[in-house]
Amino acid sequence: MPYKVMRLDLLLGGTALSLIKQSDIFTMSIVPYLSIHHFSDRGQYTMPLICITTRDGHKHNIQATTGNSIMETIRDAGIDEMLALCGGCCSCATCHIHVDSARLGSLPAIGDDEDALLDSSDHRLPESRLACQISVVEGLEGFAARIAPED
Repeated sequence: MPYKVMRLDLLLGGTALSLIKQSDIFTMSIVPYLSIHHFSDRGQYTMPLICITTRDGHKHNIQATTGNSIMETIRDAGIDEMLALCGGCCSCATCHIHVDSARLGSLPAIGDDEDALLDSSDHRLPESRLACQISVVEGLEGFAARIAPED
């Protein structure tokens, strides 16, 4: 079940003072305005629960932030198996994942650059994708993937 999060942002120049309520917990932070672009005008968003399996088989259930990529979600969760050397520019294939085949059809089609980069992997499978090319959207609840072996 996704968490409902309430967020109030007070914009002060290029900075936002954010008050966030999640369940019964309030947090306040000062963030650059550009980092809050993915929140809806209503001040609410959902955080889909996704499951990432590391190379050793450990499963991590992660609340993903709508608007981020799967690569950013994995990195922000502290899973350091994913190098993501290019930072999400689709130029290195170090964020290679194997998506659960049940969810593969619901993702946007693979792009030419992503396809070419995956061709260079010894571990490419039909369900291979680059995590930097998959955006977290509200309908992603239940997404599951395994981090591919390192090339």
